[in-house]
Amino acid sequence: MATFYKRGGKKNKGGTWYIQYFDENGKRCTVKGCSDRDATEALARKLEADVMLRKRGVIDTKLDRYAVEGRRPIGEHLDEWIQDLESRDITAKQVQLTSGRAKRLLELAGIERLNEITPSAIQNALAKLREKGRAAKTLNDTLTSVKQFCGWARADGRISENPIDSVKGFNTRTDRRHDRRALTDDEVRQLIRAAENGPALLGCSGIERALIYRLAVLSGLRANEIRTLKKRSFILDETQPAVIVQAAFSKHRREDIQPLPSELVPLLRDYLKDINDGDMAFDVPKKFVQALRQDLEAAGIPYETHNGFADFHALRHTFITRLIKSGVNPKTAQTLARHQDASLTLNRYSHVEVIDKVAALRQLPLLEGPITDTQRQKVAATGTDGLKDVGTSVGTQAAFDGKGWRSEAQMYPEKDNRKSDKVSVLGVGRQFVAGCGKNVRKERETGFEPATLSLEG
Repeated sequence: MATFYKRGGKKNKGGTWYIQYFDENGKRCTVKGCSDRDATEALARKLEADVMLRKRGVIDTKLDRYAVEGRRPIGEHLDEWIQDLESRDITAKQVQLTSGRAKRLLELAGIERLNEITPSAIQNALAKLREKGRAAKTLNDTLTSVKQFCGWARADGRISENPIDSVKGFNTRTDRRHDRRALTDDEVRQLIRAAENGPALLGCSGIERALIYRLAVLSGLRANEIRTLKKRSFILDETQPAVIVQAAFSKHRREDIQPLPSELVPLLRDYLKDINDGDMAFDVPKKFVQALRQDLEAAGIPYETHNGFADFHALRHTFITRLIKSGVNPKTAQTLARHQDASLTLNRYSHVEVIDKVAALRQLPLLEGPITDTQRQKVAATGTDGLKDVGTSVGTQAAFDGKGWRSEAQMYPEKDNRKSDKVSVLGVGRQFVAGCGKNVRKERETGFEPATLSLEG
């Protein structure tokens, strides 16, 4: 049975009435009525009737909740979604980036309630961002954030389905804004020398920057991963040197043990000998790309070419490209790159130039061994070696016998005494050419492709 009350007691004569009742799960609920007691009583009777219908299964509780959640302001759902993200194993930076993208797109779409999210509204908002010059990858990342929010709402029972599952992303291949390129071995050596001989930049010495470049190129570690390494992260064993990236700092949130090449071991030992085990191994500035660009300029290496940019992540591209060029098995390369999908390793991070393709073809073994003179003679016998140039005029019978163009009657005066077996293909007359002591008939084929000569008989 519902009860009524006014906050403030009898003193609040013109105040609002409130209703208290128990829902179908036995939970006490409070609903705000109005200043009219009769109207509030009518609302209370409606609430009690709905509770009864839900208990008896007449009203679907799920559909009822969808309706209630759909009318709530979108900002309340976003705040609760952000709280859920923060409770998971996600960095604060990633939470801020993901939620910020979703908020901006929903605001641009003019969505104020959860039930207002539609494919057309989201698609129109993406079109507005594209008109502002946003790259295809940025648009896809923004769309992914909103889909993630809708997926969370569906899993939490706030909506029956993800309303924007049908919205497709954009083709990033046609709108690449910041493609990375792989540096050549000579460029890497020049970069390292320039850093070693250069001054301290952003509080990072030249020797330290050179070692960071070596570590990135020879291990494929990302900038943020290198930034979080401590001295105890390195296992500088002669047999199996490696570096451990903690799960909290790894991109896919799991501990990675990345092997290191032996050439790095003495350099790392010498650098880390005066550092405590619990101290950070490197002092990597937040805007390390600025120091990298100065080192590239000092080395005479362009930061941007037609192949892409040479930022810090390009050193990871260089690591993976060197693996592929060295003939490493694609599965092994994927494992060393720590990718979930081999296509990402081979298609995005592996850069194969034309010169590499030519070198690869030259390494292929001969299919049938060297071509002999006998094989050359057989090939020549099937070609047109014994034939003269043939006229290209359609619908005529003429040939070139070495002295000039002559008609068929001039070349074969005895034709009138022999049976005619003239054949026409698509209206093209036969041409006769003398060769090898007998008549060889050639007909010109026609069609949409350029006309070619074919032998007949």
